[in-house]
Amino acid sequence: FPVTIQSPTSEETAKLGNWIRESSLTFHYKTFEGYGFNIFHSAACGRPIVMDSIWLRTRTCSRLVVPYETGMFCDFRKQNDLYDFMKWYFNLDFYVQQKMCENTARIWNSIVNWDDQAQRVRRVLENTIV
Repeated sequence: FPVTIQSPTSEETAKLGNWIRESSLTFHYKTFEGYGFNIFHSAACGRPIVMDSIWLRTRTCSRLVVPYETGMFCDFRKQNDLYDFMKWYFNLDFYVQQKMCENTARIWNSIVNWDDQAQRVRRVLENTIV
C-alpha cells in the first residue's frame, strides 16, 4: 500500500499550539502505547497531564507526572477516580491552577532535553519514510 505522509502546514501547527495553550489539562488515555508527543507538547506549554494509573506501575512517568503538582494518575476504568480529580481540579482557585501549570512546565523543561527529543523524532521519520 502506498503511504503518503504529509507534514502539517504552519497554519495547522499554529492551531495545534493554540489549542494546547487554551486547554486546561491534557488527558492521555492510552494504556498500551508509549506516551505520545501530545504529552511533550502539553508539558512544554505547561498543561497538567492526566494519565491512566497503569503508567505509574509500568513506566517511568512518575518523575514527570507528580500528583497534584504536574498532573495526576487516575484509574480510567473507575469512573469516579477520574470524576473526583476533574471535580477537584476545576474547583481550584485560578491561582492554584496557574501554579500547577507553572510546575508542569518547570519540571518537564528541567528533565526533558528538547533538542534530543527533536533528534529522536527526526531519526524515526528518516527511518520510516523511504
